Amino acid sequence: MCGIGSCQLLMANGSAKGPEACGQFPLAKLVAERRREMGLTLAEVARLMDKAAEEAGDYCLANRQAIHEYEHGRIPYNGRLRLLAAALGVPFAEARAAGERQRAHRQIARAAGSILGAAVDTGGPPDSATTGVSSPGANRRPPGAPSPARVVIATLPDSETFKRVTFHL
Repeated sequence: MCGIGSCQLLMANGSAKGPEACGQFPLAKLVAERRREMGLTLAEVARLMDKAAEEAGDYCLANRQAIHEYEHGRIPYNGRLRLLAAALGVPFAEARAAGERQRAHRQIARAAGSILGAAVDTGGPPDSATTGVSSPGANRRPPGAPSPARVVIATLPDSETFKRVTFHL
């Protein structure tokens, strides 16, 4: 899968709005698509995880909220991921690879957010009226200031390495 897109990253004020880049959540996409293909509800996937754990001589207290979180970007530890893969009928190696790609995207986005957040905040001396204040508008751009920093991340099909990361300030 080839993913090219942009995402607005967390800035110093902690806000993050805007679409996530295509392909940044390969595990989430795998879980959601496979669940829909199988015609299962969130609760049914959780029950299948419990059943897989029981068959392995273990236990798993999965619930529909956990499945919802996996479909929205949460990455389970390998033990839970193995049970999730079994419940969805996908090879563990495929699920683990998707989780690793998702984790890599997250790490790059966090690093870029740190870099860009620092760059946005170094535009001038701190305003004594807003320094240390975390209220809405405390980090509001003055009229005519450039728009928020954005990042473009491009990956090649089935690539585990990122070929290009472009920062726009």
